Amino acid sequence: MKAREVMRRNPEVVTPADSITCAAELMHYGTDASVPVVRDRANPVLLGIITGRDIAVRCVARRHTDTCVAGDHMTPMPLYTLGPEDDIAGAAKVMEETEVRRIPIVTAEGVLVGIIRDLDLRKALRARESHRRRVVTARPRSQAKLRADRTPAITNVERIGSSAASREAVDDKALMPGVR
Repeated sequence: MKAREVMRRNPEVVTPADSITCAAELMHYGTDASVPVVRDRANPVLLGIITGRDIAVRCVARRHTDTCVAGDHMTPMPLYTLGPEDDIAGAAKVMEETEVRRIPIVTAEGVLVGIIRDLDLRKALRARESHRRRVVTARPRSQAKLRADRTPAITNVERIGSSAASREAVDDKALMPGVR
């Protein structure tokens, strides 16, 4: 599965000159606890990323004022990134080994086109695994159906009723009260 199939397209972004408050509001009202930092919105070349933790540790804990800007507190490049055509297995490996929870998706020129969150990745991998299980379990059933079509259809009722010994066993049970 390719990164472009899983990524969230056109994520909310900030520029290095935007205030920390702006980044925090995007996190609060958005669906992610991080915001990519780009050169400018018209040409979103990725410069870094700012997370809620960055704001808490690098700004609030140091008692900075709300005049801080995103460029002062972001995690700058180089970041772990993927291209849109990269396989998501690479993202899973990076997230597992580095404890990174978000991976920006950038073009060869460094332009931000999306972001993959750990939650998005888990859902995609679960869906892929579920699809594999259905494909694997579907094969034996279809082969069993082919074999069943080649054999004569004999039901359990016909088998029981076909031998004299089976009929006697059924009759004996019927005569014995309390035995079921």
